[in-house]
Amino acid sequence: MLPGVPALAQSTGAAAIWNMFDFASDLRLEGDRLDINTKGLVTADRKIKKDGFFYYKAQWNPAPMIHLNSARHTQRGYASTDVRAYSNAEKAVLTINGKFFGETPCPDRACTWSKVPLPPVYTPVTVSANVGGVAVSDSATWRAPDVLRDGLRIDTGDLASRELGGKRFGSDTYVTGGTTAALNMGGFGGRKMAPDRIVEAPLPQIYDYWREGENFSYTVPLPDGLWTVTVHMFEPRAATSGVAMSVSANGKPVLPPLDVTKAAGGALKGLARSFAVTVKGGVLKLDFSATGGKAVIAAIEVSR
Repeated sequence: MLPGVPALAQSTGAAAIWNMFDFASDLRLEGDRLDINTKGLVTADRKIKKDGFFYYKAQWNPAPMIHLNSARHTQRGYASTDVRAYSNAEKAVLTINGKFFGETPCPDRACTWSKVPLPPVYTPVTVSANVGGVAVSDSATWRAPDVLRDGLRIDTGDLASRELGGKRFGSDTYVTGGTTAALNMGGFGGRKMAPDRIVEAPLPQIYDYWREGENFSYTVPLPDGLWTVTVHMFEPRAATSGVAMSVSANGKPVLPPLDVTKAAGGALKGLARSFAVTVKGGVLKLDFSATGGKAVIAAIEVSR
């Protein structure tokens, strides 16, 4: 073992060096890449170094450096985000639009600033540090949604942010409990073991992913005032019946026990229910529970 280098970096180092670049792999489909294995630290065309490349550089290269993670994710899903950087500095500084946000230590070469607020305009985000007297920095331009104007949307169960029906849905976050699932699993080379399932709904893509469980909750930061919450529900399992799902907002029932399958007219049929909530103290807490099975939530929309 190498002194001062985290065990994770050492245990995966050989594989990472072997996969320095994405490489050809017949019949493979990963995201929008066909016939390419995307496990490399650099893209196959050698043009883009991924965040993982800079993690190993911070561990093994003595040259002073700092790297802002997720720099190319310019359009953010929420008004606040965690900012992360890799650096061989002991501590680093974050500035938003030139204004000091905070200094944080970088244990194991990773620096993190939690719940950083972003304005709804494209804004410079910069991380900087001093390594042995050498100043280093890295920056990107990010934009947050205008929550007061456009509301907030969570694509529950999805690891990524995406556009659905012309609206920006953020990745699954602010959540405690439950598990995630996907409607259709990808197969090798795009081949599927079973036909794709499609949910009957005005916007079927909302139901590609979901979160489920007997009890789980979302604690969402939100400006005070009156809001309308819409939850998108469905039953993904044809053999399931008799499940009663309930929803409460900030401790008050807003959706009494509901048989989603019956109300929607069967499994794989989307159902949306809306209710008004008044937010006080900057937080909206939504609790989902079920008897006789699992509550299933595909998306949450919050709007004025």
